[in-house]
Amino acid sequence: MTETLVEDSEETAELEAVQNQLKKLTRKALFDRSEAMRKDIDKLTRDVAAIKEKRENYNREARGWRTKRDASMGMSPGDLEDLRNRADENKRLRDETNTQIQLLKKEREHLTEKIRQEWAAVRQAKTDFRELQSEIGPVPAKINEEIERLEWKQQTTPNLSIEEENALIEYITDLYGKVVAASTLDKAYERMQGSMNRARETITEREKIHEKVVELAEESQKYHETMIQVYQQMDELRQKGMEFHEQYRMARKNADAVHQEVVSLQERIRKARQKLKLVTGEMDLRRRRKIVERTSQDREVAEKKLSAGNRVTLDELRLLLESQPQK
Repeated sequence: MTETLVEDSEETAELEAVQNQLKKLTRKALFDRSEAMRKDIDKLTRDVAAIKEKRENYNREARGWRTKRDASMGMSPGDLEDLRNRADENKRLRDETNTQIQLLKKEREHLTEKIRQEWAAVRQAKTDFRELQSEIGPVPAKINEEIERLEWKQQTTPNLSIEEENALIEYITDLYGKVVAASTLDKAYERMQGSMNRARETITEREKIHEKVVELAEESQKYHETMIQVYQQMDELRQKGMEFHEQYRMARKNADAVHQEVVSLQERIRKARQKLKLVTGEMDLRRRRKIVERTSQDREVAEKKLSAGNRVTLDELRLLLESQPQK
């Protein structure tokens, strides 16, 4: 956009300079220049027509080589484009699949780290359980039944001595302590089992992700192999038509080069016509001024004749009437 504005500004400045030069030329010099410019434009126009014909010959040659190339390949340009699109589509699918694989691998790594932490928690829970178990010692399975039996004995046995009752109460209290300890041990065991279950669940989740990674990796490999096969097929086809394709490419290159000559000449013609327009404009301006000057002189002669009472011509009368102010 900026380059176009600069070019337009430079062209405007050039045309203004030409216009200033034209004002200094004589009428004959203006005429000679206009004739020379018309001849130059005519010659450029003929050159453009000849070069266009040359360009069309190159294009015709290129079309011929293209036909031979396509025939040798046994495939039309549209079919070749379909192959290219197929290869590109498999490449896109492969890349998308690989992106999914990378995301799943990151998730799998996260779960692996989580499993490490959960098994560490399991080991700590086992240690805590064993330490607590060793502190509590063995707890009879029917401890609650023993407590109920002793409490019943305390309540129903008559004539217990104070020493016997105190001993019984103390023993029952010890059993209650074992019940509380057993409850704490059960909770520790539950915590250990909970940690183990969470670790196993995370392992299962990681295995599912791993299976998905393997599945997607196989899918990605299929896309990749299909893409390579299609590219190889395209290369084989290109090899078959390579000789004709090179001839086609050279003809197209020559046609493009000649086209640039056409564009350049057309630009020269455009600029030459702009300058010719300035020349003819200057000539027209001077012609109009001359006419105005001559008309003014003729009117002055007619007015003098009329004032002297001499006879005036119809043209002189017309000039006098045209000079009268409109009512």
